Amino acid sequence: MNVIKLPHVKNFRGLGGYVTQDGRKIKEGLLYRSAGFNRCTQEDIEILKELQIQYVVDFRESHEFVNRPDILPEGVCHYTIPALVENEYTQSQTLNFFDLLQNWMTKEEIVASNAFLKEAYTIMPFDNEAFKQVFNLMKEHKYPIVFHCAGGKDRTGLMAALIMDVLGVSWKDLMEHYMMSNQFIGGDGYVEGQLKLKNITDPELIDVVWKTVGVQEMYLEVAFDAILKKYPTKSDYYREEYGIDETVLKEIKDFYLE
Repeated sequence: MNVIKLPHVKNFRGLGGYVTQDGRKIKEGLLYRSAGFNRCTQEDIEILKELQIQYVVDFRESHEFVNRPDILPEGVCHYTIPALVENEYTQSQTLNFFDLLQNWMTKEEIVASNAFLKEAYTIMPFDNEAFKQVFNLMKEHKYPIVFHCAGGKDRTGLMAALIMDVLGVSWKDLMEHYMMSNQFIGGDGYVEGQLKLKNITDPELIDVVWKTVGVQEMYLEVAFDAILKKYPTKSDYYREEYGIDETVLKEIKDFYLE
């Protein structure tokens, strides 16, 4: 699973070790994904120093990284670029469902939030400056890189899937990696506590809450379906959106694979 335990940071894990379809594997210690670093203590900082983290790309919305800024080791190059284009529509929603749980939501709002989550997966693959930044760092052979959002599951999960896909990891393995986020969500009893506190007892509504708080295979499938609706092939997508043509792809693979 390549999970690294940080006491106050959830869902921190590496992409290293996954075997690609050409028989190579992603190198350890170069690419990491995570939830937010806003609760880091010195104990967490020391672990990040041991990992020699040099670049952090924060995918959260502006109000998220302003109100809960990352706490990182001194000298880390830190980018704050929302992975969901900020406009009047998207700003009326949020991909940080934990924010919504902290406030009271009606049944209709919970259902609407889940619908927006699925829609967001059709939006994020395109014109995404945050994702471009991660790929630019990779093209420049910069490392170690950490990319993250609030819970490390949706914005971060899609980015991880795109990286694994472009490097040649099988769909089965990248989906398995994506779905691992469910093992880190709600493990502290927070979601259960909020459901009890707000007296949410409707089984169907509880199911919607968990589907929104966690991840589902369907979400990732929706994103890749959207890609292939807009582009003839995934190669066209990576070339047009991120400047990864055959030459660049070979360079990236030669650097990040072994």
